[in-house]
Amino acid sequence: MIENIKSVILFILVASSLLLTLALWNYQPAYEELGEPTYLDETRLQEGETRQIDDVIYPKQIYFHNLHEHSQLPDYQGMEQLFKTIKEWPFTEVEPFVSDDVSIWSRNMEVVFPEEIPLAYIVQLLNVNETENLWNQTFNKVYYQLSQNNNETVRVTFASDEYDGSLNAEIQSTSVYNEIEQLINHENNVALGSYDINEETTLYLPVERLNVPGYTILTEEIYDIQPLINNLFSNPTMVRRQVPNGNSNEESYYTDGSRALTIKRVLQNEKAMEFVNPFSTNAPKMTRYDLINRSIAFTNDHSGWTDTFYLDSVNDHSNKIAYRMYYDGLPLFDTEGHTMIRQTWRDNRIYQFERPLFWTSTNFQSQEQMESVRSGLSVYQFFQQYSDQFHLKSITDMRIGYEVKTISDTSNAMYLKPSWHIKYNGTWEPMSFFENYLHARGDE
Repeated sequence: MIENIKSVILFILVASSLLLTLALWNYQPAYEELGEPTYLDETRLQEGETRQIDDVIYPKQIYFHNLHEHSQLPDYQGMEQLFKTIKEWPFTEVEPFVSDDVSIWSRNMEVVFPEEIPLAYIVQLLNVNETENLWNQTFNKVYYQLSQNNNETVRVTFASDEYDGSLNAEIQSTSVYNEIEQLINHENNVALGSYDINEETTLYLPVERLNVPGYTILTEEIYDIQPLINNLFSNPTMVRRQVPNGNSNEESYYTDGSRALTIKRVLQNEKAMEFVNPFSTNAPKMTRYDLINRSIAFTNDHSGWTDTFYLDSVNDHSNKIAYRMYYDGLPLFDTEGHTMIRQTWRDNRIYQFERPLFWTSTNFQSQEQMESVRSGLSVYQFFQQYSDQFHLKSITDMRIGYEVKTISDTSNAMYLKPSWHIKYNGTWEPMSFFENYLHARGDE
């Protein structure tokens, strides 16, 4: 009896094994073959271009100081042209060491960058002669100071919010001196107030409302992503495409069995991508200089600069770097960061990579639509009034930028609405985020 039972069980196991083998032979996974082998030669996006370091580093603001009076240019488009001019001013001397003295003369122009920049980049960023010195320090502010003794000496100081000391240089030029003086005294400048947000943060903010243009823009999709696949996967011939639910308009998934590239629908009618390489596990700290260099070289390898992107943030502790899209001199902000190029590096290889798969093609309107943006003073007073709800020490920056607004479910148009954005706990949020929070609580 027992032997008969064993025989039945053995028969069932053998039959099950045969059925499973047959099922595996006949199983067709939901993957698609990619293009012909000729496509493997494509490594550059047709919509993009390559950039150099001076093309992707841009100040977040330029201030003018005249004793206790502060101002800025009346429009943000003018700042783009001014920075191009600044990069051409010839330096006559750069001190070969970092000084402990960070004293700033009373009449000066202050150029502020959104991130700490390695001092070694000044040779590429500005009109500075080659030097044998490569300073390890960084800077995020450059002061162009007018001498009180003559009308041709401009002392330039590279200073940092994170490190002590400064690097000093000189420009000997009457024309540069006069140009800075005219900028400081320009009657159309926007008046600024100096506000201590917290013990560590002082901001210069407009005391009156500003008229800033808003734009309705059209976008174009980056359809051919084969160059990205060829750059991101070590063997593109092994990459297969999977379309969940058979709807390629919503999401697509590419993998070689380990690395993964996901394309998803964002902002209603746009697309963005995210790549992850799980093989990169260790994360030795990269220097800020190497991280910036490597990220630019990587983006250049596939001509990934498809719009105006500027350096936005660098975290050399976690090897993360991000570039933000700009339009007409102002940064673009959206809730999920889909207007940014973001990279994380491990083992000197790209570990995580996110970017938009669209580019801004044209301004839909014949003329921009001017919008009245609240004063920086009123924004400051808002957070003073509701300091019991929002911690002022968590605020590190405030700036005007474009909030990305989708227009309809079918169009490839979006509206860029000028508004204040607050960097709170390290994350940029529109002013409406804080107002809506209070409204939901019934406090406003």
